[in-house]
Formats: sequence, C-alpha cells, structure tokens
Amino acid sequence: MKRILVAPHAPSNGARDLARGVGGKTTKAEKIFKRDVVLVNWGRSDLNVRGRPHRVLNNPRAIATASNKLTCFQAMKARGVPCVDFTTDPDIVKQWLRDEHIVYGRKILNSSQGNGIVIIDNINKLVSCPLYTKGVVKAHEYRVHIFQNKMIDITKKRRRNDAETNDLIKNLENGWVYCRNDIEVPDEIVTAARSAVNAVGLDFGAVDLLYKREVPYVLEINTAPGLEGTTLDKYIEEFKRLKYGY
Repeated sequence: MKRILVAPHAPSNGARDLARGVGGKTTKAEKIFKRDVVLVNWGRSDLNVRGRPHRVLNNPRAIATASNKLTCFQAMKARGVPCVDFTTDPDIVKQWLRDEHIVYGRKILNSSQGNGIVIIDNINKLVSCPLYTKGVVKAHEYRVHIFQNKMIDITKKRRRNDAETNDLIKNLENGWVYCRNDIEVPDEIVTAARSAVNAVGLDFGAVDLLYKREVPYVLEINTAPGLEGTTLDKYIEEFKRLKYGY
C-alpha cells in the first residue's frame, strides 16, 4: 500500500479534500519521503524532484510548460494536438482582423479565469501582448479531466439561468458555470484532451477546450484544478486505485 501526499502550489481546498479523501495529507514537500510515498504535485513548477526515491505525479517541468500559455501551445502544436491558432506576431494578428476574426490578446501568460485577456476586434484596438489567440466563436466549451491517459470526468460550460452572460469570455464572473447533466461526449474532445496532457508530459490534468463542427480546439491545461462534488469523488477514486494497487 502506498501513502498519498499532496503538495499544492498554494492553499487549496481541493488539494486538502483530495488528500483527506485518500487518507493522506497535504505537505510542502521540501523533505525527501520514503519509497512507499506517492507525492502528488498539485500545480508546483518549483518542486525539486532530484534524488527522490519515491514517485512524483506531475513533474514540475511539465507543470511549468503547461502553466505558461505560450510554451503550452508550442508543445501541443509540435505534437499535433488540435489547439486554437496562436501567434506572437502582430502582423499575423492584423491579417486575422482583416479576415474579421475576433482576437484575444494575452497580457499574462500564467493566468486563469480570463485575467489579462484583451479582446481585439479591430486594428485600432491592437495592443502589444506576448501572445495572441484567434477566437473560435459560437463553440461549446468543455473541461475534460485526464488521469494516467484515462478520462475520469467531463463537464460542459453553460449559462447560469439567472445570469446576463458575456459570450466572449466564458468565466464564472461573466455568468458561465460547468455542468454535467445531459452532456454528449464526442470522441474527438476526449482524444484531444488526452493528447494535450501527454504532449506536455503530465500524469494528470484538466483540459479546457472548445468544440465546433466536430473539431476540438484545446485552450489550456489546468494542473491544479478546482475539485468539489462528483469531480472530487472521481479523483479520490483514482488515487485510491493507485494507493491500494487495484
């Protein structure tokens, strides 16, 4: 039997509840543990794994790649993962705008919940950013949780019933929530999510992607996703399998 320890990059209710659910605990992970430990790296790119005799799930280098939107897109593109079109070149952005595409300027490469996004819909709004992505409008958005090459959970973003929603940035603040009822699960999005996690070298991750006209577009990979309810239960189940070896 293995001991499961969870090392979060910041205080996290999900990491804490996961650790409790598998009979383990959270840790700062600075010390070296014995061989019977499985250390779950929950979003830490700064963790030193050299000389550790125990297993570490999610190498910090893979987390560093996934957490930076530019390096994540580059890694996925190099391995043929279907993702949104991206560029660092303003001239390419100008062509996208001439072709009447919405463009998202990413001022912050390590961000979440839409932080640092600038919506650019004409050349006069073009600003300097380290990354630009071409918008895919009127698409369905999913979050697919992959654990050791297996899909363990999936949710779909929908408008809150009482919300005045913003369709261009689909986050909680703008009235969008993840739901799990009555979801169709196209094979293409599961395959794309699995390929994305493998492309950056992760053991597990939550992949956000768009789906339009039977084509998936990966947006990002979360290495410390929020966990609650059914999603938390699914993670606990998989880590218990790892703990007890069944």
